[in-house]
Amino acid sequence: MRALASLNLILALAAFFGVSGFVREWVPGPAAAASTPKMEHLAEHAGEYDAIFLGSSRVYRHFVPAVIDKKLGELGEPLRTFNLGAPGAGSFEVDNLLRRVLAMKGIRLRFVFIEPSLWGPFIFNENRETERTVAWHTLTGTSQALEASWKMNSDLRVRFDTCFLHLRLLGWHLSNFGLGKRIIRSFTGNSATFGISKEEIASGSGYWPLDLEYTEDLRQRRLKLLDDRKSFELKIARLPYRGSLGGAGLKRSANLIEEQIRLVRSAGAEPVYVIPPGSVGTPLLYSQRKFGQLNVLLAFNDPAKYPAFYDYDLFFDRNHLKAKGAKIFSRIFAEEFVSWLRGGKPKSEVDEDS
Repeated sequence: MRALASLNLILALAAFFGVSGFVREWVPGPAAAASTPKMEHLAEHAGEYDAIFLGSSRVYRHFVPAVIDKKLGELGEPLRTFNLGAPGAGSFEVDNLLRRVLAMKGIRLRFVFIEPSLWGPFIFNENRETERTVAWHTLTGTSQALEASWKMNSDLRVRFDTCFLHLRLLGWHLSNFGLGKRIIRSFTGNSATFGISKEEIASGSGYWPLDLEYTEDLRQRRLKLLDDRKSFELKIARLPYRGSLGGAGLKRSANLIEEQIRLVRSAGAEPVYVIPPGSVGTPLLYSQRKFGQLNVLLAFNDPAKYPAFYDYDLFFDRNHLKAKGAKIFSRIFAEEFVSWLRGGKPKSEVDEDS
């Protein structure tokens, strides 16, 4: 009797998670993520793009496919690119998007441009129970987060608590906990609810400038820049890389980066890691390249090298360019990428032995 009861329980659980997985396949993605309408567009036009840009808002607001594609064509290296950047996206969410893109029917990418980060397993309290955080807690994403959690330079209790958090979110993901609103949206046809229409996504190939968005948060960020120009310029002056000799983040992320590079290459594409413009220094990301973890790193967060788009008047807020600045950057990025592609030495490339 016990054996029969155990078998029935196993069958019931298998049926439950099987149905849950089936439901997740056809419901729309998280409403609060810019990646949701972009992924829907990309799935419908998978065979039309040669390259994608993945990362946070610094990818979303800075890579202008129309400008990049035009410049690449002029330089004799034509590509059709798509901007899949999403505000607030970290390494685990980006990796989840990457895996979903590579699994799309008809996808034929040649390059995947990725904004690197250090795979930090901590999740801020305000993000812990959001749809988009639960969404990337697949078996793969959770196993990655557990590995990173266990390798943290923290005491045992902190590591256990972080691991338990990711396991709880995995349980929510597998059981479709909180998926009701997304199921309702699938019936109403209102799947892309981030605030950018399908027409705007198509026309901009995923790019949308901050200049055309009007929210109270963006207004406050804009005012903060305008009210303290000296503080911003001082931050930019201190930005150039000063050096870093490793750290816990490097050890934690080494295996995950290696796996990501192997994943992209197995799909027939080449991963290219890119640091977009911004006012934040990234010494550990430079160290990732120096220690051989990144196959290539093109860094554009050095105002001494790139004064053309580090003008105060080109920034919308402290970390994002206006549309004008993004276009200038995009042209320079295209030139630097072609230089690297042809075996040259662009200013942006970080050497392992530099």
